[in-house]
Amino acid sequence: MELTPDDTNASISERDRTNVFHSWSAQRSLAPLAIVGGSGTEVWDADGRHYLDFSSQLVNVNIGHQHPRVVEAIQKQAAQLTTIAPAHANATRARAAELILDRAPAGFAKVFFTNGGADANENAIRMARLFTGRDKVISTYRSYHGNTGAAIAATGDWRRVPNEFARGMSTSSGLTSTAASSGRPPLSRRASGRCATSSARSKRRAPSRSRRSCSRPFPAPPESSCHHPGTFRVFGRSQTATASC
Repeated sequence: MELTPDDTNASISERDRTNVFHSWSAQRSLAPLAIVGGSGTEVWDADGRHYLDFSSQLVNVNIGHQHPRVVEAIQKQAAQLTTIAPAHANATRARAAELILDRAPAGFAKVFFTNGGADANENAIRMARLFTGRDKVISTYRSYHGNTGAAIAATGDWRRVPNEFARGMSTSSGLTSTAASSGRPPLSRRASGRCATSSARSKRRAPSRSRRSCSRPFPAPPESSCHHPGTFRVFGRSQTATASC
């Protein structure tokens, strides 16, 4: 869309904050940088200030912003056919697969196209489990593999902890939320860290329950601590505890 004189950095940022829910962010403290254009290694805002894009956005613009050949290819394909369901055959998709296989290591015979990185990792984990019959996934410290169920559970930073209930829970505990059933907003962060707690462990008795009062959230930016009421239950092999923030 073309910019109007009313499109300033402040107005774009305000409209964005009002209508867009940003991932991995405390919504109240957001101050997104307004970007209106880019070329090569640079992007710029509505006031004409230029920035070097050292991260290539999400490391996916390595050939530069607005590369002429990419823009031309998108325009041509959009004029011919904008989308096609996975069940159908398509010459463009077949050609893309051929080009990928030409550069793939020996032993690879087909390409499975997905919607993004997390989706690709999700399906890779599923395929590996089907092929090996093994369930565990090893990931490195502070790694990030996406925000879908299995991908976030395989992520090696603090954002994994409030999402372990999605898939691939650790051997000792996982999380389920009772906030949804109670009609209250869910906690945006799992409280752990230094919390006063007591729990009963028994191999032969039914698990006991204890109240858990959280004094500090799991290592995270200060603004991402608990803003909403909610209750989480931590389930282990021989214990059950309830945590409230």
